[in-house]
Amino acid sequence: MATSSKPVAESWSGRGVQVVVGHYSGNLPQEKLRNLTDEEINANNYNPMGWGEGGMSVKLSKEEELLSDETFSINQFSLYVSDRIALNRSLGDYRKPSCRSKKYRANSELPSTSVIIVYHNEAFSLFYVPFIASLTDRQ
Repeated sequence: MATSSKPVAESWSGRGVQVVVGHYSGNLPQEKLRNLTDEEINANNYNPMGWGEGGMSVKLSKEEELLSDETFSINQFSLYVSDRIALNRSLGDYRKPSCRSKKYRANSELPSTSVIIVYHNEAFSLFYVPFIASLTDRQ
């Protein structure tokens, strides 16, 4: 596990949200762990390109697979792919027909609410971006 040399105050996004990109090196066997620098672990390479649209799988070229392997040990999934999935990608509606036809009151009729999100060491592109976007897009 690596730790950042940056003071905590420097990792705030300026919107009241602390941004932590990496720091999880998992419990992989030692031979699978890569010795990453703080700069590599804390890099925010979020660059949505529309991959995964409609729930389609992502196919990587050999070169892209090598790039993906470089950061896999940070969070135990492909940050390379996650950083390229669109913020608000569309997914098919796989609910049962009876669930799809259910109608709810308009948002203006619903009571206000607060959302408390507790998380630790999640990748920016996996957690913060799509999760927060889905909350605000559906308000």
